[in-house]
Amino acid sequence: MSGEARILVVDDDPGVVDLWTEVLQREGFRVEGAVDPQEGLRRATEEAFDLVLSDVEMPGLRGPELLERLLAARPGQLVVLITAFGSIPAAVEALREGAADFVSKPCSPEALVHVVRRALRERQLRREVVRLRRQGRPDADEAPGFVAESPAMRRVVELALRVASASGPVLLQGESGTGKTALAHFVHARSGRADRPFVAVNASTLPAQIAEAELFGAMRGAFTDAVQDRPGLLRGADQGSLFLDEVAELPLAVQAKLLTVVETGVLRAVGDTRDMRVDVRLIAASNVDLGDAVERGTFRADLRYRLDVLTITVPPLRERREDLRALVDQWLDVLSARHGRDTLGISAAGWRWLHAWHWPGNVRELINRLERAIVFSDADFLGPEDFDDPRELARRAAPGADEVDALLARLAASGTPMSELEERYLHASLRATGGNKTEAARLLGIDRRTLYRKLDDEG
Repeated sequence: MSGEARILVVDDDPGVVDLWTEVLQREGFRVEGAVDPQEGLRRATEEAFDLVLSDVEMPGLRGPELLERLLAARPGQLVVLITAFGSIPAAVEALREGAADFVSKPCSPEALVHVVRRALRERQLRREVVRLRRQGRPDADEAPGFVAESPAMRRVVELALRVASASGPVLLQGESGTGKTALAHFVHARSGRADRPFVAVNASTLPAQIAEAELFGAMRGAFTDAVQDRPGLLRGADQGSLFLDEVAELPLAVQAKLLTVVETGVLRAVGDTRDMRVDVRLIAASNVDLGDAVERGTFRADLRYRLDVLTITVPPLRERREDLRALVDQWLDVLSARHGRDTLGISAAGWRWLHAWHWPGNVRELINRLERAIVFSDADFLGPEDFDDPRELARRAAPGADEVDALLARLAASGTPMSELEERYLHASLRATGGNKTEAARLLGIDRRTLYRKLDDEG
């Protein structure tokens, strides 16, 4: 990454420009400098730089103004600010307006290089996510691309990209419905086996008596129903990847044979006397902690240790609500096409419901609720009544206008200050959107800067 990244250093102090240029060039970056901020802005606007490193306090054009004008000309430009202690509030505000990061003076060369590398790495990850989302609108028979708008899921994608280039088995952990199957496809598609078979099976769907034959194959006559040779799923995935979901559901005897395949690449079909060699990358998934399964005696410790090396934990949807809007938008397209309807919208009340719901079934539950709403609703905009079933809606009905008026009357009679009501309402909106300030501002009917100002005023 270093040799390919082009960096522009903007500072009115020539000594600082020379210092940071030398530091970054030693790390392999291509670095150029500008001591006139107006000249720096012109160059950054007209030329392509991977990252712009700018001082905050400069005569004629401060760093935050440079940032604003540069992002207007080049949306998505990576900018890191260097700020003295007294300018840190301005740098924090710049982060809100689109800066990638800031470094406070004085800073060591190591700290600067660390921030620059981190910003470039996150930019690379965002580009990968954008590329995936631009693969085109899926048709009615396809699943949408992988969604990773939240920091938690961007970290998952970053780990997946690293794991994909490795060669050992992969373990995906996470609650049911979080998207482990989609992540398994993601890892396979970015591995060296992408053009080879991807075979998926859910271990919980394999009856214990035939699980061994399904995975390892069986010779004709090996058991009553074996009327012909079966190659088995592992041989079907030879040179490619086998995705084994709910791996903790495998019988212990089958786990022992699977361990042999993972360690040696050798398997023996049921009823056969010969060993066969296969080259399969195992991608296993589980919604239960394999350590707990080992303690209960339902999972082999040696297999758990062999699998639990390249491990990725997929967070539940309630912990990555920033992904909710992109997920809804994608699946509305797919499901509307699948059921022959124009793509529907979501009402403001509908979005509030989606953000407030705790999603025990995660992305799978979201898809199911959207599909049910699309099938049964005649409205152009889906609302809470479309996502909730009648029993849930009755149990958690939102207060009506009369109840709200009565509540406000009680608060007024108790002498609750207006400022406290506003503060509590702001924080309730943030809770409803999972901390997403942009979405909270939209729900409140104010712009983002006003929300930030109100929060800052609280101290």
